[in-house]
Amino acid sequence: MAKRAKKTGNRGANRLPLKMRQHIEALALCEKTYKDWCWNNGFIDSFDKSDEERSLETQHYQREMRRNAAIDKILRDPKKLIANACANLMQPNELSRMKWSSFCQSVQNSAGERDRRAALELLLLVVNDRADFLFEQLEVGGQIVHYVDALILLNGHRRQWIRPLEDWRPAKHNRKQQFASLLHHLFAKYPMPAFMDSAWFLDFEGSRKYREWYIHIGSGNNIRSAKKLPFPLSKRMAHEFLLSPDAYNVLQALRWGEIHALGGDRRLTEALLSTQIGEDFDHHEFWRSVFVFFINNPLLDRRHVGPIIDYLQFQKFTVQEVMVAPEVIRRVMPPQPNLTMQGRTPAALLRQVDDWHEELSRSSNVHGLIFKPSGFKSFEKKQAEDRWTIRELLTGTDLVQEGKELNHCVATYAESCTQGHCSIWSMERHRNDKTHKHLTIEVSHQGMVTQVRGKNNRYCTRNELDFIRQWASRAELAIDNYVELIE
Repeated sequence: MAKRAKKTGNRGANRLPLKMRQHIEALALCEKTYKDWCWNNGFIDSFDKSDEERSLETQHYQREMRRNAAIDKILRDPKKLIANACANLMQPNELSRMKWSSFCQSVQNSAGERDRRAALELLLLVVNDRADFLFEQLEVGGQIVHYVDALILLNGHRRQWIRPLEDWRPAKHNRKQQFASLLHHLFAKYPMPAFMDSAWFLDFEGSRKYREWYIHIGSGNNIRSAKKLPFPLSKRMAHEFLLSPDAYNVLQALRWGEIHALGGDRRLTEALLSTQIGEDFDHHEFWRSVFVFFINNPLLDRRHVGPIIDYLQFQKFTVQEVMVAPEVIRRVMPPQPNLTMQGRTPAALLRQVDDWHEELSRSSNVHGLIFKPSGFKSFEKKQAEDRWTIRELLTGTDLVQEGKELNHCVATYAESCTQGHCSIWSMERHRNDKTHKHLTIEVSHQGMVTQVRGKNNRYCTRNELDFIRQWASRAELAIDNYVELIE
C-alpha cells in the first residue's frame, strides 16, 4: 500500500495543468518535444506559460501549418515548384526533401535578368515534361553533381542553340542518355563522346572554355583548333582524347589522350590522375618528360608513381613559407628548380624519394604546424574484436608520425592542410589497447576522397574500401574513381 501511494503521489506531482496539456496536444507535440519546439521557434522553453503566451504559440503554429500546406501543394505539382523557384518565391530551407531544396537553391543562385529567368523556366518546364532527370543528381569524374546546375549553364548558352528546344524528343529512358540527347539536339551536328557531357557540370572560374569545346567539337571541328587548350595537342593526342572512357571528365580525358599518345596505358593514366598533377596542366613540358620516364620503365611498380610525383613537385616547384621568428615568415625557394629527368634511373630516383621521406620526418618546420579542422565527420565501427576509426590529422607532428609508420610522404601535405586545400585522415584498427595504422586518406576541401594509400604506398583492400565507402556516405563525401584500385 505504501509503495502504491508513493507512486501515485509522484505521478500527481509531475502532472501538468490541464490547459498546458491541452495546449501541447493542440500543437501535435508531447512533453518531451515541446521544449525543443519552443527553442527552435523563438519561444521560452518552459511549461509555465500564461494564456497570452499560449495564444501566441498557437497562432505561430497555425501559420506554420498553413505555410507547410501551401508548400506541400506546390511540391505535388512540379510545374508550380519550377515557377516559384524561378520567381524566387521559394526558400530552400523550407523544403524537407534534399532534392527539392538543392533544386531551389541552384535556381536561386542563378539570379539574372528577367528574360534569362523566363528562358530558364521554359527550359526546366520542357525537361520536366519530357525527361526524368530534372531533380536528380549523378556522379561525373568522381564528383556528385546536379542536373539542374548543368541546365542553368546550358541556358546561359541559349544563343548558340542550333535547333528549337520545343523540337527535342528524348528517345531513351536512361537519364544520362536523355541529358546527352538534349545537349546533342541543342548544340551538336555530329556524334559526341560521352565524357564531353561533363563540360556542363564543371562550374568554376575558367570552366566556360570546356563548354565552348563541346560546341566546337559538336560543330564538326577538331579539338586541336579549340581555344584556350592547356597545351598543344598532336593529331595522335586529339585522336586518343576522343577515345577516353565515358566516366572521365574533360580534364581527365586530356590527360588520357596525352599519356596514350606517348605510349602509356590505362593503369599509368589512372595512377597519374590520382596525383596532384592529374588535372593540373602547369609546367606541362617538364611533366611530359616524367610521363615518358614512366613509359620507358614499364616494370617500375605503378604504386610508386604518386610518391615520385610528390618528390619531383617539391624539389622543382614548391615554394615553402617558413616561420623564422614570431610573426616573421621567410619564403624558401624549391631545392632543385633546375631538376630534369635526363639520365635518371628508377633505382636512383626511388632512393632519393626514400631519403626525402627521412628528411621530412626530421623537419622542425612541419612539426610546429596546427591545421584548422575541415568540418567533415570522423568514423568509428566495430567488427568482431576490432574497432575501426577514421580520424583527421590536425598537426604537422601527426603527419610526420603517419608517414614514419606507413613509409610514405604524407608530411609534404602540411602546407596544403595549413592553407585549407585538403585534409588528411588516418584509418586505424584498435584491438586490446593497441592501435594499428592501415591507411592514409586525402580529402579535398570540396569533399572529395582523392587519395588512399597504406604502408609503402599500397592500395586499399576490399574490406578497407568498404569502410571508406561507409564513412563517405555518412560524412557526405564523394569518392574519386581512382581510390578504388584494390590491393
